[in-house]
Amino acid sequence: MPNAPTKTFRDLSENNAELVNTIQQQGRVIATNGGTEEYVVMSTEDYAGYEERLQRLFIFERLQKSKAKLADPNVRLIDATDVFAKINKKLEEQGL
Repeated sequence: MPNAPTKTFRDLSENNAELVNTIQQQGRVIATNGGTEEYVVMSTEDYAGYEERLQRLFIFERLQKSKAKLADPNVRLIDATDVFAKINKKLEEQGL
């Protein structure tokens, strides 16, 4: 991860104040165990931002795939009202 300071688990556990200060200044810290990068420590606010961005990217990719499928002349579109009506009918038949 570019520009992220690296700390061992021992450093993190022994220097909590330094850890908090580093995260506030740098945004995140990479935690290593035996020289292997294993975890990223960051604020919950930054984590939420990453999660939101990943969700947006996921949705964007799905939309791109949907657009590509719609460009196919062999694709048949179905009205959502009909789909939900069929689902509701099946649920009613099952007593749900």
